[in-house]
Parts: sequence; C-alpha cells; structure tokens
Amino acid sequence: LVKLMGFVKAIRARRSQATSTRLISFLICIECWLIKHEGALAVAEHEGSSWIRGQEHAHSRIGFLSSNIHPGSKQTFSACPVAPLTCKGANRRVTRMSGGEDEGGVCGSKSKRVAIIGAGAAGLATAKQMRLAGHEVTVFEQTGEVGGVWQYSNETESDPLGKVGVQGRVHSSMYENLRTNLPREVMSFSDFDFDGSFGDSRRFPHHSAVFQYLVAYSDANSLRGNIAFRRRVMSIEPCASQQEGRGFRGHSWIVKHTSSSSSPQQQQQQQQEVQEGVSDHFDAVAVCNGHYSEPFLPQLEGSEAFSGIVIHSHNYRSPLLFAGKNVLVVGASASGEDISREVGAAANKVFLSARSWQNPEWGLPSAPPFGEHRNIHRRPVVARFLGHDSVQFEDGRVADKLDAIIYCTGYRYHFPFLRSPGVVDVDDNAIYPLFKHMLPPSMPSIAFIGIPAKIVPFPQFEIQARFAAKVWAGDVQLPSEQEMLEEVRAEWKRKQELGVPQKYFHVQGGDQFEYNDELLSLCGADPLPEWRIYMFSQCSQNKRKFPETYRDTPLPTIEEYEKMLANARLAATR
Repeated sequence: LVKLMGFVKAIRARRSQATSTRLISFLICIECWLIKHEGALAVAEHEGSSWIRGQEHAHSRIGFLSSNIHPGSKQTFSACPVAPLTCKGANRRVTRMSGGEDEGGVCGSKSKRVAIIGAGAAGLATAKQMRLAGHEVTVFEQTGEVGGVWQYSNETESDPLGKVGVQGRVHSSMYENLRTNLPREVMSFSDFDFDGSFGDSRRFPHHSAVFQYLVAYSDANSLRGNIAFRRRVMSIEPCASQQEGRGFRGHSWIVKHTSSSSSPQQQQQQQQEVQEGVSDHFDAVAVCNGHYSEPFLPQLEGSEAFSGIVIHSHNYRSPLLFAGKNVLVVGASASGEDISREVGAAANKVFLSARSWQNPEWGLPSAPPFGEHRNIHRRPVVARFLGHDSVQFEDGRVADKLDAIIYCTGYRYHFPFLRSPGVVDVDDNAIYPLFKHMLPPSMPSIAFIGIPAKIVPFPQFEIQARFAAKVWAGDVQLPSEQEMLEEVRAEWKRKQELGVPQKYFHVQGGDQFEYNDELLSLCGADPLPEWRIYMFSQCSQNKRKFPETYRDTPLPTIEEYEKMLANARLAATR
C-alpha cells in the first residue's frame, strides 16, 4: 500500500486532481479492507490505542495526501473531506477495530471534523482540546514548524512598515533579545509545566525558551500527526447547502488551502495547486492565526515628509541600526517600553511618545529621563511632523534632528481567508459580533480563539478551546442566536458608557480571570488555581514599580503563593 501511495505521489505532478482522487479512493478501499480482515489486531497490538486515535482519518487524505506521504512512517494527518468512496469513513473503521457497533454515518453524532488555522500556541491548545472532546482534527500551518509568532526569524519584510500582502508577510514579530513580560509559571498551560528545563531557567525567559516549550507541548501530546505543515489557508466559505447535517446548527465549511513551501522544485510541481488551491469539507473551523503580525499604523499629520528611517516594531530585530542616532519611539505598551530601552543603550537620544503610561507618574513633565544612559525622554502623543526631521508633541514641545522612527503601535486583527460577508465585521480593531469574544451568534460553527488582549494567553487559549470543543460536541448548550446577540450588545453598550474606545473592546486586563472562570464553569470545570491570579497581579505591580528590573526582581514560587493563600483562608475562618 505504501508503494502504491508513493506511485500516486510520483504521478500527481503529471495528472489531474480528479485522477489522483480516483487512485487514492481505490487505495483507501484496499486499506479499509485490509484493516477489516487482517490489520486491526496487528496494528492495535503494535502501536497501542493512542496510535489508532491518531490514525482515525487516514482514509480521507484526498485533499493533499500526495504531498505528505512519508513511506515507512506510521504518522499521518488528514483534511478529512467528504468523499463518497471512503468506505463510510474513519469512525466506522475504528469502530470495527474496537469491536463496537457501526453507527452508520461518516462519524458519530458528537464528533465533528474540525479545521484549525495555525499551529501556534492557540492552535496547539485547540487541537488538544478538540481531540479530547472526540473531534477529528486537521491543523493547517503555513510554516514548517509549530510555535506561531514564537518562531523567531531574523528575516524582515521588504517594506519596514509592514505594508505587504499575505504572501510577503513574515509572521513572527519577535526581536533578537526579547524576554517574556510574564513569569513562565503563569504562562504555562494548565497541565504542562513551564519549568526551567527549556533552555533558560530565568522566571522571565528568552523567547527561544517559549518556542522550545511549545515544541515540547506539541510532542508530548502527539499533535504533529494532526498538523498539515506548509499549508496556507486561502479561504473558508460556509457551505451553500446543509445536506451533511453534521455542522453545528447546520453550518459547515469549505476550506481551500494551498502549498506555502519555499522550495523552488516543490513550487514548480505544485504550481497549479498554488493558483487554484485544494478544497476540503469541515463541520467546524477554529481560527487560531494570531493577532501580532499585521501592523497597525497611526495617521499622523505631515509624516510623509520625514526623510529618516521609519519602521514598525514588527520588523525590528536589534538596536544595531540605531547606534548613535536620535530616535522617536511611538507607543509605550509592552513593545514600546522594551524597545525604547534596548535602543536607548545604543542610540544618542530616544523620545518615547504615548497617550497613556503604565504608571501615570511617568507622563508628568517633571519625569526624569530613564534607561541605561538616562537618555530616554517620555513625551505625549505626536501632534504633527515639522519637516523632514522634527516632530511637535501635543504639549508643544519639539524633538528635532531625528534620524529614525519606530512605530510600536500594535497590530490589527486580520483574517484574509474569511471572505464571506455576514460572518463577522472588523471595524476599528473590534470584531463584531462575537459571543464570549469567540463565536458569531449566527454561525457558531466557527470559533475565533485568542482574540482578547492584555491577557495571560496560553491558559486562556486552552479554556476557550475547551469551551468551543464542548459546544461542538453538544456537551454545552448555547443560548439562542438572539440571546447571544443581546449579550454582545449589552457588553458593547456597557463599555461605551465607561468610555472604552471601540478599538479596546477586546482588551480584558484584570477582567480576564472572571471571563476564564465563567467559561470553565460553563464547561463544568473548576477555575484555575488562585496562585495564577496573585502571581500575575504582583508581576503587574513590579512592572510599574521597577520597570527596568522587574524581570529579575524576585517573585514568590507557586508553593509559596499556595502557602500564603492557605494561611489567608485559615485566618478568614477564625
């Protein structure tokens, strides 16, 4: 069978997709017959039940099987399209192997075919939770490795401001010396410790340790077998008909994907596929493409006249370019604070401009310069550019003889593959409507994982994915479409009354823990342990008190926090 599959792979470049499909379908029938009559016990005995679960969809690799066959390897993955020649599907195959009764459909009523876009932290967490809920999973990852934005690349884009198309985009926004701004214990998934064994034992490790952690998480959970590497999703479209009846509330999806390989030989072989794509059918889609790759740029009066270096932090990698220069850094969130300090160590002078500060005292006119050389000056927002090398701030002060500007102004939510109107609208960086910041009320068979900002990301990804997985399995019942819409509108109205700008609608900050607990409660699960809240809170306080040294300021351990909490509970009972 492996030799025959290799034959299909060899001829695919010279034959039509339809021909390949017929050949593969023929091989699938052979495979199912072998499993039914001879192979089941041998496979189960040799590989164990975990391998069987990982192989549930080997029957349905029509979409892109020929580009992912590894002769001699047991691990495969699947797009699991609907194909009439697949001998009734994977679930029946596994049922026969386990001696159970045939349910008569492509898959059981609770199990859904789920496409996941992206194999970063959100995609990996979602893949795990979907599998735990019994769903069939395919993860589409446009690069050759897991990790998403945590995959560091020295490569930058042709336009330093990031004004490039989808194919010219460098996904990662990591810079060379970046360290986390959260303790690794807080960052960790709930069931996979982030200890000091991933290459950097510091509490706030280098970004390479986070990448190694995600690789280890993927391997420990055997997720690679579900990942289609070097596959870029071109579009996702809701099905015009609902004949399948397996999509949640009747909605299912066509996912069109193509090769994103950088190999010239593979690109030549797959030229037609790159242009047209390959379409596969899914019952649900989890969007996990991240939101730290599409730069946001403010519109500033006269900015086109500036003649110096202008880049967005997305394309910043090291301070060497700015040695000895006068630099304006626009934006003082996490990246602005960090990059201004790093650049300040090499530059002549740095101006850090922002509308608000993590510590209000930093924005006072009397605030002293800071940084290693005390050469970083805080300023309010830029009012206008004055010629080719100067800017005026809102308070009237001027910074002149500028050589470079770095925009640390954040990122936009961007879903280039979502082309159908009416699913969600993205306006002023707010996605509307999303129930629980995840599900469109009119089409809850698509989930957007990882939308909230200013949060501890990894555990929240895990919680959101768990909620979506249980919804699609029918274990959690959603309110009606109208009730979900009313809840979204109520939150929208409440934030407007509080004066929250629309672009900050998904910012949670301290509200994240109540949000997490609510989702976990809906899933019938216990809340996350309290030490996570207290460690996060103390870290936030340290950032404001010791902005230049907080990463190396001692924090209590998990055990010490748990002891403090136990003592506090004991004291409360007296």
